[in-house]
Amino acid sequence: DNGLVPIVEPEILLDGDHSIDRTLEVAERVWSDVVYYLADNNVLFEGILLKPSMVTPGAEHKEKASPETIAKYTLMMLNRRIPPAVPGIMVRFHRSIFELLLGRSSPWLLHLCTLSYVLSYGRLDLGAQFLSGGQSEVEATRNLNAMNRSHNAWHVSFSYARALQNSVLKTWQGRPENVEAAQKALLVRARANSLAQRGLYTSEGESEEAKKA
Repeated sequence: DNGLVPIVEPEILLDGDHSIDRTLEVAERVWSDVVYYLADNNVLFEGILLKPSMVTPGAEHKEKASPETIAKYTLMMLNRRIPPAVPGIMVRFHRSIFELLLGRSSPWLLHLCTLSYVLSYGRLDLGAQFLSGGQSEVEATRNLNAMNRSHNAWHVSFSYARALQNSVLKTWQGRPENVEAAQKALLVRARANSLAQRGLYTSEGESEEAKKA
């Protein structure tokens, strides 16, 4: 009624050495309660943004899960807990670094700040957005790509901060002479995740820096 879009983002920490099954158990419990209270307060599911974390093992777990496994568990959680009325699954990023690099009046700022919401067929979708959850840039992009190569009921996109900015910040280092190189690094990450939200990403040519958490 008031033209506002509820942004729903429960925090599920990945600290610890727990398994991916334990993360799934906690995520399902959290989202079960979240969805219940959204419905109880008459929130319109067709008009919300969700920001879930991907379902991964704990950060200190001895075995890393493959992108296919993370996609399987994340989509399992979403299918079990998120109503199909929710139009999509996407992710957040912060404007600050882009304003510094591109300038507040730059037309590229609007393009990059909306890139995470734009589908290949050219519209903005509401829905759910994924946080990178401490993954490296390449890990987050691979996992997003795997979800979009799997059957799911939503458009799955991204809302990273760290996984979109990390190599950009390291390239920039706050120095004016590094701005152009940092802009190029940002476009590399933006293009990679644009492809991943369509299931078309490959990690060929990724820098070693982008593979580091």
